Amino acid sequence: MIDLKEKNVLCTTKDEAAAILKEAEKQGIRWYDGDLATAYNPLIEHGGPIVLTFKYNGINWIGANATDTARDLLNPDREMTAHEFLNKFLDMAYHCSNCEECKTIKVDGCDYRWCDGDLWTKDNIDQVYEIVKTGNKLKEISKQAAINNISNYLDGKEQLNINALKLAIKVLEEKVNEKQN
Repeated sequence: MIDLKEKNVLCTTKDEAAAILKEAEKQGIRWYDGDLATAYNPLIEHGGPIVLTFKYNGINWIGANATDTARDLLNPDREMTAHEFLNKFLDMAYHCSNCEECKTIKVDGCDYRWCDGDLWTKDNIDQVYEIVKTGNKLKEISKQAAINNISNYLDGKEQLNINALKLAIKVLEEKVNEKQN
């Protein structure tokens, strides 16, 4: 996901502006007057390239210097900037209290919490980057664990693990798609 906080995004086409505004709406960002982000595309009226300015209190499109281009932000293969990485890391690590479910990184052959920056090395930085890039700091739940959780839920023994249910649905969808093809 593109983090639009405090960005000034140059949009050169209506489609770029529409895609950026759609992402802004997903992130809960609205125009200063409170309208949904997708309610208005200033490039349609303005005609030429514009800079959309994303602040905590709303979107504006006048008088800003571009810090990013829509084309770069919308490219799924681009790497995060250092600023984006640190912002996303801080969002993910702040008040992180689910350590037993947290992903780990290897340091000298041992597993340590990924969010402990003191343990980042050249050997594990790619792993840390992937964790932050995906925004998923929790360990993946195995298919068998998903089955067990749903089975226990149906037996009334423990509360349903939502992640397990999501995984079970994903597995079922894959099975259905395999049979249809």
